[in-house]
Amino acid sequence: MTSAGGGDPQTESMSSMMVPMLFLMVMMVVLMLNPGLRILLADGAGYAIEPLLPFHTVYFVPTVFIVGSSIMIVNTIIRSLFTDPLTQAHISHRQKQIGKQLREAQTARDTARIEKMQKMQMSMQPEQMAMQAAMMRPMMFTMVFIIAIFSWMASEVESFRVCLGPQCGRLMKG
Repeated sequence: MTSAGGGDPQTESMSSMMVPMLFLMVMMVVLMLNPGLRILLADGAGYAIEPLLPFHTVYFVPTVFIVGSSIMIVNTIIRSLFTDPLTQAHISHRQKQIGKQLREAQTARDTARIEKMQKMQMSMQPEQMAMQAAMMRPMMFTMVFIIAIFSWMASEVESFRVCLGPQCGRLMKG
């Protein structure tokens, strides 16, 4: 049994990364198994999207392009708010330097230096995992909106009709 403050840092960082992933998985299973909730989310997304895209019933492909691009832009903005680029660059630089030293040690067949570099890489893993967990955290919040938007798109596809030929005018009017 470990004390409250004396746990393995690598195990703690792994568990901090697994909680958001577990939450996402449970949320997706609930949404997948509950069609009523999916329809409710699709209707909510429709109330927000349809006034912004009045042509969504006529031009479906541009609608998908605009909605997909906006999802990507919003996700990028939210993710940039939750990540620290300086920490990211610092960890990346340290990792590159250790990798370079490790390759040099391997070419020189210096086993002591190889072991030292491998231990340094292992000691950096908790920091890397914490940074990755911080990048995954916003997905818990944005995933609900993304699922709602894709549910709305699925309901729009069900009702979308392609009309070709001379009977097209009659179908559009009636």
